[in-house]
Parts: sequence; C-alpha cells; structure tokens
Amino acid sequence: MTKQYEAHKGTIRTGKESDAIFNSVSDGIVQLDLSGKITKVNRRVLKFGEYREKEIIGRRIHALDMFSSENIRKISTSFSKIISGHRIPALELILLTKSGKEKTIEIHGSLLKKNEKIVGVVSVLRDITERKQIEEKLRKSLKEKEVLIRELHHRVKNNMQLMLSLLRLQARKIKDIKMTEIIKTWQNRLRSIALVHERLYDSENLARIDFGDYIQKLAVSLFHTFEVKESNIRLDMNVGSISLGIHNAIPLGLVINEIISNALKHAFPADRKGKIGLYFHKNEKNSYSLIVRDNGVGLPKNVNFQNPQTLGFQLINDLIDQIDGSIEVSRKGGTTFKIIFPKKG
Repeated sequence: MTKQYEAHKGTIRTGKESDAIFNSVSDGIVQLDLSGKITKVNRRVLKFGEYREKEIIGRRIHALDMFSSENIRKISTSFSKIISGHRIPALELILLTKSGKEKTIEIHGSLLKKNEKIVGVVSVLRDITERKQIEEKLRKSLKEKEVLIRELHHRVKNNMQLMLSLLRLQARKIKDIKMTEIIKTWQNRLRSIALVHERLYDSENLARIDFGDYIQKLAVSLFHTFEVKESNIRLDMNVGSISLGIHNAIPLGLVINEIISNALKHAFPADRKGKIGLYFHKNEKNSYSLIVRDNGVGLPKNVNFQNPQTLGFQLINDLIDQIDGSIEVSRKGGTTFKIIFPKKG
C-alpha cells in the first residue's frame, strides 16, 4: 500500500503516495505507533544508523543503541507531548551509528493521522553533523580572535601607560613651566586613548564600549589631574548608557579632553566658581549629540573657532571631521560646544 504525508496544522496525514518518494527525500523519516514502536523508516534513516530495516522495525526507541539514555528520555518526553497535542521545538541529539560513529541530528516530530484519527507520530531526522562541525570551527576561530583582540587592547593600554610614565618622569626634570604644561596636555591626550582600550578590554563586546561610563571616568580623571577644588568648579553630567564603537569613541574622547582641559585652564581664573556640564544622548534622527558647557568667562573675542590658531582647537575640528560630525560654539553665558555626529554600525 502506498501512502501520502501532508502537513496540516502541525499534523501529518496518511494517504496514497509512492514509496519511492518516501525513500528519496534527503531527510530521515521514522513512523511510530501510539505505543512508541517503530512501524516504518525510510532508507535515509537506515543510512544514518548503518542498520538494516529488520533490525529497527517493530522495536521501540529505548531498545535501540542509537541514543544515550539521556537522549532517550528527551525523545520519550517529546513523544508524549506530541501525542497530547502540544507543539514542541526540534530536538538536537547525538545519534550513535552501528559502527560507533557519532552524528548530530535534528528531529522534528508531528502527529500522524489516518481518517482523522491519531495513529502515531512521524519524525523527520536531519543530519546536521557537518553544520555543527563548521559552527564549532567558527566558534573556535572567533574565540581565538577575541583573545587576540583583547590582548591587543591590553597591550595598547599598557604601552600608553608606559608612555605616560615616561612623560611624568620627564616633566619632573623640566623647570620650564610652559614646557611642563605642554607635557601635561599630551599626558591627558594619551590617557583619554588609554582609557578607551581599558574599557574595551573589560567589555564583553570588544569593538564597542559604554560611552557614558567612559566619559564620566574621563571627566573625573581630568578634574583630578588639574587638582580642581570641588567647592570651586562643579561637574554636572547627564550621559546615560550608550554603546559606541572604537572609531567614534577615541576621537570623541580626545575632543572631550581638549574642551574640558581648556575650560579648566582658562574659564575660571582667580578661583572663580562655576560649573562644567557634560551631556550625551541619542537623537531621534539616528544621530548623537554631545554637549560640553561651562559658565566661565567665555572664549576671548579674538578666538575664531572655525579658523583656529591653537593646536587644541585645530585638533577638535579635525576629530569632528573624522567622525563626519558637526560642531556649534555658543558664547552665551560662558562657552557651549554642541557636537552632532551620525550613528555608524
């Protein structure tokens, strides 16, 4: 007698169809009755397990050596749920062939009906051994790359710290105040880059960091470097938790370093009291806004930010161009820098 298998609302119905089709499909098919006894298999199943048909037909799954006891329990539980009318996810199991080889298979089970009556379960077995092997190779390769990238971030950070130490030692030997200030400026720039690599090394995602957390630590570090009295200059921050890639984080970190350093050096002369604000948020139009504001004395009128003469302001403009951003400068009530840049990746 020939049969037909038709999927309908999670069930497979019997009817007339050629056994040739049943045996020609690339997946294995196993038919079980309501007691869990194997009533029919196609040739693909026999090839999977390296068995002959008479060694399988009429036997229950637990009586075969194809599966471990743990996997047999999973199959039995799945079988019971299908008979009860439940939809269940595919099972991923290890099948042991007659010769002792292990194969990874994926099993999909459905109700088997005949004349609207449930007569058993039919399971489709797919050999995913090769796919799993490829996935495992990819996982190992990815893990190796993660270890390499993490080590790279660690070494970059350590090299930056070494350079900072050398600059610190050099600064102690220099008596010229102007030269000492230049060295301190470069120390802060290096520290802002080193901090990015430190955060990336500690992050689960080795390509992105929590930028809000980063700029908080950067700002606090700058206040500490300039030995700012909390009673004089207050730091106000609203930065949230937003993930940014390294291609944006490093330029922006340097921009923040330049702006805050400049404010701490020049905006509050003669122990003038004030506030520096740092605000970072995501815009609705797939972009970000970074605002650095102080209520100090403001930029001198002779300073043209669009055509700067100082290295710091030139650096800011170049870094903003690097991230395809734009910058606006306001002199009202102090100095405000508003930077808008697009989201990338």
